[in-house]
Amino acid sequence: YLLNMVINDIEQLCKVVTFQGFNEILEQHDALEKALNGAQTWRDLDYDDLDFIETIMDMETKFNISIDNELASVMENMNFGDFYQKIDVRKIRNDKLEQLGI
Repeated sequence: YLLNMVINDIEQLCKVVTFQGFNEILEQHDALEKALNGAQTWRDLDYDDLDFIETIMDMETKFNISIDNELASVMENMNFGDFYQKIDVRKIRNDKLEQLGI
């Protein structure tokens, strides 16, 4: 039985969360199209507090992690577009490395 890895900062979270997996979560919340079209805040996704909490819980389940309460608070107050871009950039870099066989 494996314990979930506790994530307590954004950089650590971005190493674990995949762009595709996060998009699947956004799609479940009918927010993917808004995210892909440049949503900058969680409110731009038409999220309320419950949607945000459900997304955090979905991330914990999908990626087998535990997101620290302080980090969840930071995420809620940070610019959604910045977070989304960080995981997207990581995907692009990983795809390129995979293409190069690295």
